Amino acid sequence: MASSINSEIPPELDQILVKALEKDADLSYQTASDLRADLKRIKREIDSSPSWNSVSEPQIQTKTVATRNYLFIALTIIFISLMAFGGWFLFKNRKMAEGIDWSKGTNTQLTEQSGIEYFPSIAPDGKSFVFASDAKGNFDIYSQRIGGKNPTNLTENSISDDTQPAFSPDGNRIAFRSERSPAGIYVMEATGENLRRVGDGAHPSWSPDGKEIVVSTNGMDAPNVLIGKDNGLSIINLETGAKRELLKQNAYFPTWSPNKKRIAYWFYPTAIGRRDIATISADGKAEPIVLTGEFALSNWNPVWSPDGKFLYFVSDKNGNWNFWRVAIDENSGKPLGEPEPIVTPSKYSRHLAFSADGKKMIYVQSETESNIQRVDFDDKNEKIIGNPSWVTTGDREVTRAILSPDGKQFLMRQIRRTQDDIVVVNQDGTGWHDITNDTPFDRFPRWSPDGSQIALASDRSGNYEIWMCNTDGTNLRQITFPVSVSIATSFPVFSPDGKHLAFNRPPNSYILDLTKDYKSQTPFKLPATDTGNLFGVWDWSPDGKKLLGIFQNELMIGYFSFESNTYTRILKAPGSVPSWLPDSRHFVYAENNKVFLADIETKQTKELLSLQIEQPRSPFVTPDGKNLYYVAHLNKSDIWLIDAPSAP
Repeated sequence: MASSINSEIPPELDQILVKALEKDADLSYQTASDLRADLKRIKREIDSSPSWNSVSEPQIQTKTVATRNYLFIALTIIFISLMAFGGWFLFKNRKMAEGIDWSKGTNTQLTEQSGIEYFPSIAPDGKSFVFASDAKGNFDIYSQRIGGKNPTNLTENSISDDTQPAFSPDGNRIAFRSERSPAGIYVMEATGENLRRVGDGAHPSWSPDGKEIVVSTNGMDAPNVLIGKDNGLSIINLETGAKRELLKQNAYFPTWSPNKKRIAYWFYPTAIGRRDIATISADGKAEPIVLTGEFALSNWNPVWSPDGKFLYFVSDKNGNWNFWRVAIDENSGKPLGEPEPIVTPSKYSRHLAFSADGKKMIYVQSETESNIQRVDFDDKNEKIIGNPSWVTTGDREVTRAILSPDGKQFLMRQIRRTQDDIVVVNQDGTGWHDITNDTPFDRFPRWSPDGSQIALASDRSGNYEIWMCNTDGTNLRQITFPVSVSIATSFPVFSPDGKHLAFNRPPNSYILDLTKDYKSQTPFKLPATDTGNLFGVWDWSPDGKKLLGIFQNELMIGYFSFESNTYTRILKAPGSVPSWLPDSRHFVYAENNKVFLADIETKQTKELLSLQIEQPRSPFVTPDGKNLYYVAHLNKSDIWLIDAPSAP
């Protein structure tokens, strides 16, 4: 020991040296700053020691110099030792936390059904997994043996969507999100039996002892929609049902650390377009620690490694959404290094989970593609003529294409990996052109009736508001302004004469007079519905007398009549976007893989078109009644497994 070499060196320095070279990571220094703090403390103790006051000034100076020399020698010994160990103690935690090289693992596709399979959770023993699938129309929770091909539907009696399953730590129970009434978090046995509701929320994550579940207020399968800002994290006690608020912030995908001390999540920071990863103490007493503030633009879906040494997440760092991990101090939440990539054979990987031993990694590979199709339509006889043909093709995802008033261009939203932009393309599928191409989310574009302006919803001001621009994207300007930062304004719809614009601002829809400045008027508020639910406007009838839309929380399509000042419900069609025909009496809508025609007077519906592979979305009929257009969407998400490579 250094003190045995010279008695002038305090024994405390021996303790520092022993701690620095300790092999047990939990007992050693975690960072170089911790070492520096202890050395400074020893120096202060030496400088302020009363024993120095009993000697003369020259003696003090001589002794101080000598002791500092010995301290320098001792420090030199320490750092020579560190160099000999290759910087071992400073970076020991990183080296001891060397993660599995998943690139050398074995990849296996576990599901092959058509449609979407996502939100996998692997049983603690690694022998089976559960997931959500829309194989039978609505989403159900399925269980499947790893290596098997016959999934078992655990929620087949539910007609509502059931998603986001998570195995309990002992593997005996499954928590999941259900849209059944009342919607919320449900828990059932691994066999699907003894179902019970435990509270509100989404994205359940079990505490390591299985006694609590952390949830987010709202849920989503990917970070492509900003759901207001009244979101947060809460913890549900499964025995008492008590719920305590952990974090009041737009947080999603919470996941509990293995030692129960911290909870990771992703959130939207104030910077537009960003998504970041953070952790917070499970008691909520300390401020969250952000892990990706200087990393890529889009970071989400955090998952702890079972040993608590790494936090995995999805990031767009290299252009595609793939997995990354960062070494982390599970107790403090502080990162211990820079994120490193985890390469998978997919351009879009998400929804990661591990077996209890950390040797199996299960995740989702997703492929989404959507393009415009058209088919001849006979509006007089209300039928399709011939077969559909592609207007556009390619590896892209677009939504709600709208033909310009002159019939020469389509306007639509293009969903990119990390942003939503507004684009146009010629009527023959050539000449793609961006109207916007930046980090904010831009969506729900509409042509003005004269074709000179485009209205859209954007969060570029920090809150979703209505913006307008010229058809080439210039003169982009905000035309609605927030009454509250927590309320998103969206879904602009022009009146046929172009003088008014309808928009949604929950819990109401409004109409803006475009001939006046926004700040000089009070937008007309549509009457409240009889149930108090928002009536979201989607289309203005060609005769200007009716607004077609959706009664939210009811999933009903209906319309508002200006003449009678009343609402009329027509039919139930979850997730559909209706559009008027030129006669202002009929409308078209899509459901599952079919397009239907509805009559608002008889309330009768008629099937027009059925697709075998793609799903038609946002259909519309041209003003002359001769063409039916829609976006044909293909969404393929399968579950894959990577087995860790065997130890050499």
